Amino acid sequence: MKQMMVSDAVIDLVGTHDELMKTFGCSSERAWDVAEKLCADRYGVNFEPLRAFMKRKTEGISSTGIAKALGIVNGKGTPDPAAVNRKLTELGLQHRVNGQWTLTEKGRAYGENKPFTRNGHSGYVINWHESVLEVMK
Repeated sequence: MKQMMVSDAVIDLVGTHDELMKTFGCSSERAWDVAEKLCADRYGVNFEPLRAFMKRKTEGISSTGIAKALGIVNGKGTPDPAAVNRKLTELGLQHRVNGQWTLTEKGRAYGENKPFTRNGHSGYVINWHESVLEVMK
């Protein structure tokens, strides 16, 4: 009986993960976290031993990281994230909402909106996948 419950829980976990990403456009990592919580509560299963099998995305790169990788510098010779953000906007990958950069529908293929909290402020930051580097060239 326990074997069937674990099997059902794993199937539900994967389906919940995929549906969260599809419906909300959230990152794979965030979808795994939420799916794990929901399914652990529903089935009473500890998913800790399965975490090594869950495909979790890496942290990604920022606009400054993109500038460094592509050698986009300002007049002082330092990385120029503002120039990168302009280019990402021109390419239709991001736009500003309430003063913050956010992904467009097209941009979701190249990055993830990730929540952050820092110095009493919270919001979202875009973590770009390395595939955006090819688009930026």
